[in-house]
Amino acid sequence: MKTPPLLLAAGIGFWGWQSNQIILAVLLAVALESPRLFTSRYDFTQKDLNRVSDLSALVCLLMAVYFFVVHRSVRAIFLTVQWLPVVFVPLALTQGYHTAERLNVSGFFMVIRRKYPDGRPSGPFVNFSYPYVALCILGASTANISNQTFYAGLVLLAGIALWPARTVRFAPLLWAAALLAAIFAGYIGHVGLHRLQLLIEDKGMEWFMDSIQQKRDPFRSTTAMGDVGRLKQSNRIVYRVRRTRGVAVPIHLRGASFNTYRNAVWYARKAPFNQALKPVGDGRTWLLSTDQSCNRTIYVAGQLKNGRGSLLLPEGAARLENLPAADVSRNRFGAVRVTGGPERMNYAVCYKAGQSNDGPPDKNDLQVPPAEKKSIDTVIAKWGLLGRSPETAARVIKEKFATEFTYTLDQQGRPADRSPIAAFLTQTQSGHCEYFGTATVLILRVLGIPARYVSGYSVQEIDPWSKDMVVRSRHAHAWAQAYIGGRWVTLDTTPAVWAEYEAERSGIWQPITDLWAWVWFKFTRWINTDHDQAGSVKRYLLWTLLAVLGILGAALFHKKRVTKVPLKASEPEVPERRPGDDSPFYLVQARLASWGFSRACPEPLTDFVARVDRAEPEKRTVLAKLEPLLAWHYRYRFDPEGAPVEEVALFREATLAWLEETVDRDSVKP
Repeated sequence: MKTPPLLLAAGIGFWGWQSNQIILAVLLAVALESPRLFTSRYDFTQKDLNRVSDLSALVCLLMAVYFFVVHRSVRAIFLTVQWLPVVFVPLALTQGYHTAERLNVSGFFMVIRRKYPDGRPSGPFVNFSYPYVALCILGASTANISNQTFYAGLVLLAGIALWPARTVRFAPLLWAAALLAAIFAGYIGHVGLHRLQLLIEDKGMEWFMDSIQQKRDPFRSTTAMGDVGRLKQSNRIVYRVRRTRGVAVPIHLRGASFNTYRNAVWYARKAPFNQALKPVGDGRTWLLSTDQSCNRTIYVAGQLKNGRGSLLLPEGAARLENLPAADVSRNRFGAVRVTGGPERMNYAVCYKAGQSNDGPPDKNDLQVPPAEKKSIDTVIAKWGLLGRSPETAARVIKEKFATEFTYTLDQQGRPADRSPIAAFLTQTQSGHCEYFGTATVLILRVLGIPARYVSGYSVQEIDPWSKDMVVRSRHAHAWAQAYIGGRWVTLDTTPAVWAEYEAERSGIWQPITDLWAWVWFKFTRWINTDHDQAGSVKRYLLWTLLAVLGILGAALFHKKRVTKVPLKASEPEVPERRPGDDSPFYLVQARLASWGFSRACPEPLTDFVARVDRAEPEKRTVLAKLEPLLAWHYRYRFDPEGAPVEEVALFREATLAWLEETVDRDSVKP
């Protein structure tokens, strides 16, 4: 059993190497097997073994120094490990040609040799074939491409090496079945450990992102524009929203607004929180506007870390209710900051849809960085925006972004001579909401329309357990505000398909985690109730119950220890972006949503349009024109052969014509 491990080592050591090294692999394999083929053996002395070992160590040291000098990076370590099987080939050949079955371990370590200066043998004897196999597996693992072929080849070579060593007590079929079981268990363990690593990374990123969002800075917003790779986001629920009758979705909850852009960072200049608000009534009601004619109300529940932070508010917020706080202030951009508030808040916001209480624009709302001016001028000329009215320009910008651009969280590299926005507008035409929001603001400013960048959340998902709206970390959103017609209006130009794109990344465990989040929310809400000192009683009862459970648990633990086996977690696979996501019909869906109709997540578009038709009989004439558009949409969305270019052009023209026919020219719909 000396030469089969060496043959296995030769095969594994060069598995996954480049094709021009295959000849070297074959030569080494032949050299390792030549003792068996030609029955040649040599009686090496201990000094011979020491010289060969020292030679391999010297070559290894020189190789490591060479790789470090040439590469000066972590790649030097991987290259050194990759070439270790070649470096220790002399020792493997010594084992193969030696008359002894094992080698003295003192030949491998100079420290052991110094203890015996007379050169007599010392230490245990080992068969170097098996350590060499492990060394080759380690080297091959750094050289192969990450796919299934490496594991398959390793299994094949292991089976060849183990076949001669099988016991005759069991039938070959039973031995093969055991080998297959071991192969399957090894693969499952490998995949499980890999996915567990990814899960730990995601949970760490989730904690990091949540901590950042809880400390949202109202004066500065650093975007992810220009970053390469996948933008990681969390599925964790951070807020819950209960809406009343008449509130349409999606709901844009604003956290802060910004007016100055520089190097992928937005700043809020000259926007201190100097407008202190005074409570009225019971001390939990705060007036944000002198006009109290609000017609919509939502209830927002979430955490306020250390009782301090910015509130999430819809556009046109006029009054806050059930918000106990020491101080509430706002800035001229409409952002509201709380100090001395509760850890867990559940406040009500009364607002007027389509209304804005933000301060008037100034010169900062028209500034454009010189580095972005050239690419924006190119886009404006291409889209024919010069000379258009502000309402028409805003509508064209929204339509162009929806039909000619795509939403994605995967960002590739960009040329060094272009800014992230320039590459987005003229090259990639693909990005996330920060790209769309920033580009929209800068285009509007070049056209002479004051605009601001807004960050917050888009509320659009219904929790099946509580029937309320939930806001996850991945629902963080960015959009633009445009000053049109003497007021600030919301202009969200991110393609509507982004909500479906994000929902597909939820994973199979989300219903279970959502159920636990809802139960925990109800429990903490019950504990923190403080009416008639009931909250104090509940807390005392809770701590008493926890103490009793702790005593019982400690008694059971000392009685019989049980080892807990952690479950193997799996990371939800991210589906690829589907063809047809840039269908113009999603503009129609957005138009119907602006009428007050929201499409349920599994509801087909045909049923959605039929429901709108039943609720709006006076609009049946224009809704009847959607039938051919729906047929085009489904072919464009699902036909595996794709739709002809001429038909797609007709589809876009017909959709834009329908939108032009149904547009309200007195205002811009969000």
